[in-house]
Amino acid sequence: MKAMKGADEETRIVDVGKENFGLGVLRRGVVKPGATVTALNHVQLTEVYYILSGGGTLVTGGEVTHVKPFPSDNVLVTTVVGPSNTAVFTKPAQTRQVKAGDVVIIPAGVYHGWAEVPDHVEYLAFRPDPARVLPAGYVNPTLRK
Repeated sequence: MKAMKGADEETRIVDVGKENFGLGVLRRGVVKPGATVTALNHVQLTEVYYILSGGGTLVTGGEVTHVKPFPSDNVLVTTVVGPSNTAVFTKPAQTRQVKAGDVVIIPAGVYHGWAEVPDHVEYLAFRPDPARVLPAGYVNPTLRK
């Protein structure tokens, strides 16, 4: 399975009974050390990352500034991760090196971002959706060919 064209695109969203479940294949390119670390949080969705290839430094939790909610009609909100915010890390709580084979769980509401990616990082993002904020039955158009 290859990453979709954009940075954050959902592959499929399935109704699994009591909740929906989203799956995306994501890829990040080079992030140079010392750059401002953009922070994201997803208000209602926990994410589980399984690193497929590459790696980098993942930042989670901590203090942020310049919090800005994504517009409610943004595709990230309507189809990928539900209500979310972007911000800038001022004091990260945790940084960790991740590589192929690692699993990371990011609970709903926790800010996260990439502080350094030497080459690339590609990962599966599993998104359990008990609040059903994502549209069940969604299939990324690139998979319909």
